Amino acid sequence: MAKGKKLFKLLKKSDNISEELIEVVNESHEKGVINTNEADMIQNIVEFRNKDAKDVMIHRKNVVALDGKITVKEAIEFVNENSFSRYPVYLDDIDDIIGSVHIKQLLKYVNDSKNLNKRLQDIDGLIREIGFIPETNAIYTVFNRMKIKKNHIAIVVDEYGQTSGIITMEDILEEIVGNIFDENDTEKNSIVELKEGEYRIEGVTSIEDVEALLGIKIEGEFETLNGFLTYMNGKIPSDNSTFLVRAYGYKFQVIDVKNKVIQDVKVSKLDKNSDK
Repeated sequence: MAKGKKLFKLLKKSDNISEELIEVVNESHEKGVINTNEADMIQNIVEFRNKDAKDVMIHRKNVVALDGKITVKEAIEFVNENSFSRYPVYLDDIDDIIGSVHIKQLLKYVNDSKNLNKRLQDIDGLIREIGFIPETNAIYTVFNRMKIKKNHIAIVVDEYGQTSGIITMEDILEEIVGNIFDENDTEKNSIVELKEGEYRIEGVTSIEDVEALLGIKIEGEFETLNGFLTYMNGKIPSDNSTFLVRAYGYKFQVIDVKNKVIQDVKVSKLDKNSDK
């Protein structure tokens, strides 16, 4: 990424360098001087300089946020049905965002009976300060600001100060790196077939993927397998706990739980003679 930083500085100095650099990159790629991954990343950086915050943000209609007036218990139930690590927190509506909450901080209160029924806004130190960025800010400016302030999430606002959306450091880096992996790395599969009709599935796997794999339709508005199985279990699982859920003609054996979140599940078909 050191090369990327040098390119960042270079691209801010000249408006004419983008097209020239792309030509050099393409020529170098054709000659084998740089590989495909390097060429893709450089071109992403070149295009990156022409983008504003509004081009990269998650639009307000797709923002998943927490109401600061709900209880810690309600918030934990909510985040267990979603797969994000950070959530904006608002009062009244999405245009009144007061900060953000990290799921790790929230889960510290799972067994805290003293604070479990308190509202999020009433827990000292739980809601962290969040930055606000004009939607017309150049994305490299946003990147540098978030890096300096060590922010992972920021609110994008329009000219009237209303929320346009949110932007995360992951979103910005994705614009540069895309789906490029180091040639020595392998992408971890969230679903692994152990043998015919038996699978190991990660808890973060989307419900849509689970339904497609198993040929079933799960009722309810669940985002992930973790959310569905936590609901079926009737309570948030404890770390290192295991339990079995029978549903939709399958056995879902939870085999690993960390930070109150289901990590791995072994799934197999129910025997015809088994209880449903």
